[in-house]
Amino acid sequence: NCPICHSSTFRPEGEVISRCENPSCPAKLKESLLHFASRRAMNIEGLGVALVAQLLEKKLVKNIPDLYSLNLEDLANLERMGPKSSQNLLDEIEKSKQRDVSRLIYALGIRYVGERTAQALADYFKRIDSLAKVSLDELIQIEDVGPKVGESIVFFFKQPENIELINKLKEAGLNFSSIKKEKKGERLLAGQIFVLTGKLSDLSREEATEIIESLGGTVSSSISSKTTYVVVGDSPGLKLERALKLGIPTLEEKEFLKLVKKD
Repeated sequence: NCPICHSSTFRPEGEVISRCENPSCPAKLKESLLHFASRRAMNIEGLGVALVAQLLEKKLVKNIPDLYSLNLEDLANLERMGPKSSQNLLDEIEKSKQRDVSRLIYALGIRYVGERTAQALADYFKRIDSLAKVSLDELIQIEDVGPKVGESIVFFFKQPENIELINKLKEAGLNFSSIKKEKKGERLLAGQIFVLTGKLSDLSREEATEIIESLGGTVSSSISSKTTYVVVGDSPGLKLERALKLGIPTLEEKEFLKLVKKD
């Protein structure tokens, strides 16, 4: 058990270290909050390191769901937080309630569950309530979920502290189901594998990846004979050379945007 919050610890077979899997554990709450609010998770703009430290120091936040109970007076009394910036943060917190459930799954910080796995889980189960009840046998049938990842997910949802966390987030009004809708052309890139290299001018790497995956494509970090396209930005480096040697088609950013109908 964790010596701080007394939750059950998780130690995968073959690993030496046991880890606390309670996101609201006081010993890891700061990092849990920063991960939860991060751009790729719930995307709460303005909730950075300094502010999180103040919220914890003033005991305004004792767990993740407490974010959704903050008010203007609480925030306006903090250092460098006037009425306008406080209201902006409250608006960001409110907006986060509408994020897709894939973001929430990732935001929970389940060990081994990254963005891609979180999206796969959201696509398969649609609702967190369904994910929380799943067996290991069913989990390992899903792409991107092996025994190690599946064991971690099952363990997470078996802990009373995490069920309490989920229930409080639900009471706070967060979206618990997939809001992704099938659109015309959504499978435009189905079966296609993209590699991104160099710096894009109009898109971040994350935005380009999101576009490709939303259209059914896959983004890989390495080039192989199975790669469909290499999207080339400024200073592309060795990946471009390898693509040319293998005869893999390359796309400049404008060509890529035209392909995905964003231009």
